[in-house]
Amino acid sequence: AIVADVTGVESIFWNPAGLAFTEGTEVMLTHQPYIADIDVNFAGVATRIEDFGTLGFGLKIVSIGDMEETTEVDPDGTGRIFSPTLSVMSVSYSKLLTGQVAFGFTGMFVHERIFEATASGMAFDVGVTFDPGWHGLSIGMVIKNYGPEMEFSGKGFLEDIGDRPGAGVSASFDIPSTINLGMSYKAYNQDKNMFKLNGNFVANNFGNDIWQGGGEYTYDDMLSLRAGYKHSEQEGYLYGFSW
Repeated sequence: AIVADVTGVESIFWNPAGLAFTEGTEVMLTHQPYIADIDVNFAGVATRIEDFGTLGFGLKIVSIGDMEETTEVDPDGTGRIFSPTLSVMSVSYSKLLTGQVAFGFTGMFVHERIFEATASGMAFDVGVTFDPGWHGLSIGMVIKNYGPEMEFSGKGFLEDIGDRPGAGVSASFDIPSTINLGMSYKAYNQDKNMFKLNGNFVANNFGNDIWQGGGEYTYDDMLSLRAGYKHSEQEGYLYGFSW
């Protein structure tokens, strides 16, 4: 729930407006082993150019892992192995418009590959943050993954219909886009102690809306303790309390 106060290279994902607060050049590399042999890898760099703004470049690759092809004839597998992947390459620009308002924009090239079928498309993020200068309050908004529909194509749709070759047609699909409204409030900030409250509302075009909230205590800018909660009306929703 950091849409309103995120800074640094991670702003490329959460809210590109946060890149405006980057000092100098910052690099970020992450590797996340996920469930079912899925890996999420991210590399990003951001650099601030005086009197111009901040430029950011990001690359995210999601590897689903090796799978064996199965067919109606060979339900136990044909022996052919494939590895689905999802790649997102992004370019971001952010600028501090005034002392209180920052603006950011990200353009993304999205590419998905599943066996002998691929889909490519463009998507965009647009974000703003506003600091009214009142007791550590900040407000943020970002529209994520806005773009045209995508559609799979490739050799995987070819088939023999009788004695003639044919090809199936893939249905187009929407990119999962969201509108995020966030707020951050530094409830206490004295000496080496700081306590902050964050809240976020996520409106989805592909599922139920999500409410997020959390608190963070930080000591001397070195140690942080956090707790949060995510709520959705969706049945069997995966996330809830975290700490």
